[in-house]
Amino acid sequence: MIDFPVWADLGMDATSDEHKDSWEGELGRAQKYWYYFTGHIFKETVDEYELGADIPLLYPVGLNLTRMLCMAHADSTYGEWEGIPVTFDPVAENVPDKADEEASRLMSKVLRHSQAASLLWKVELERQIFGGSVIKISPSLDKKGIVRWQHIPKGSFFPIWDPANPNVLLQVEIVTTLSLEQAKLKYGYVPKDVTQNVIRVEKWDKSTFEIRMGDEVVKRGTNPWGRVPFVYIPRFRINDWWGEALTEIVMPLQDEINMRIGDIGEAINYNTHPVRWGLNLAKNFTQQNFPLGSNAMWDLGRALGSSPAPSVGALELKNPIPEGTFKYVNFLYDWARTASFAPPIAFGEDDGGGQRSGATLEIRMWPLIKATTRSRAFLHDGLMEAMKITALIYKQKGFPGVSKEAIEAILNDKLDIGFGNMLPRDQKSSVDEVVKLLSTAPPAISLETAVDILGRGPGEYERILAMLNHPDLKEFFEEEAGIPIGSEEDTEKKNKDEVAKAKTGKEA
Repeated sequence: MIDFPVWADLGMDATSDEHKDSWEGELGRAQKYWYYFTGHIFKETVDEYELGADIPLLYPVGLNLTRMLCMAHADSTYGEWEGIPVTFDPVAENVPDKADEEASRLMSKVLRHSQAASLLWKVELERQIFGGSVIKISPSLDKKGIVRWQHIPKGSFFPIWDPANPNVLLQVEIVTTLSLEQAKLKYGYVPKDVTQNVIRVEKWDKSTFEIRMGDEVVKRGTNPWGRVPFVYIPRFRINDWWGEALTEIVMPLQDEINMRIGDIGEAINYNTHPVRWGLNLAKNFTQQNFPLGSNAMWDLGRALGSSPAPSVGALELKNPIPEGTFKYVNFLYDWARTASFAPPIAFGEDDGGGQRSGATLEIRMWPLIKATTRSRAFLHDGLMEAMKITALIYKQKGFPGVSKEAIEAILNDKLDIGFGNMLPRDQKSSVDEVVKLLSTAPPAISLETAVDILGRGPGEYERILAMLNHPDLKEFFEEEAGIPIGSEEDTEKKNKDEVAKAKTGKEA
């Protein structure tokens, strides 16, 4: 994480103390969250200990619940997906036209060029750790005609937002620390002072932009899009504009569990290696003559006078760990998952009830499903805003091969964000559903939707049509399989006849 002790060094000396305090406070919280997520907290040692002795770790076991739960929620947000985590589909209640389909393909192209699989997963993980994440939208520098989405680290992001609408950014400054070599090789910039790293500040508002390297302004111009090309997506927002971090919930429970596990470890160590004492021992009773360890045996000699029967005994120590200790630790662990809406069955821990039926599994997964739905709501709005900024850039740039109709379809909200299923669907059930819906007269599902349910992707629809009309296969479908294949006009007429027949009960 980035720490800036002097705001004037960043050219932010004109910024009000209110926003500086807000930024510094958020940087401090983010650093603490990162401290827990990375496990650096497990390097902390006990404050007071005997002088000269080895200083023990405060959390010797290092159970990192923060990392486990943040990654589990990040994995669950996009559901079951392959290739690209989200899709851009025509709005369901509208009849899609060619412009809508072209707009959908355009956004898929943007995500593929932006390496969406890793990009969106990093965005989601930051939302869990810090409470929010940032996406920058800009024309690609390495490939013409493409707009690119880029993840911006949370510690580099310094925004001013609209007080009436927290989803609208009024100004953004992105701060990046570069080595001398990075500044020279990437930007061709050599500072006057070659003993320090170079600070690059990129500043945007709704009308202008500016790029500074150190104290020098290297680029300045007009913002041609009328919007700040950044989107901040909170995990979910209640009172804090920055969003509510999952880490905030888990940290105290993680500390308590690790401290109690450490106490149990100390108790076991004391039980295994206790302090021994002796009273009225024989003169030759020494540690060498009476060793401690596995399979060691002491010969205590013979009793004087009458000789009792020989006997062999063992040293036994009472267990110093209270019986309820493990129940308490299990309670803390269960509560940590409950507070973060991650039921045991989500981690494969179950008594078999989740396998009885799909409905039972869904009920047991209900807390995680609802938490994911809530998180998706804010992610959906953020991605919709990023999509509109993308369209504005395409409209202003006028890249060849991108139609105005497709851009207007995006700007007019004719595309929506699609997520994968939260629970994996049984393939047999999906096939049965598609077969039954296609077998009605008229069919109760389109071929495009059927292909989508089966997880084949939109391109499969075009391949099926091409296969049906292929000269070598057309005769087979018509004669061998008994499936008549005609032109698109014949198919359309047949569908109308089927509809009329269903309504009147007579041949049309």
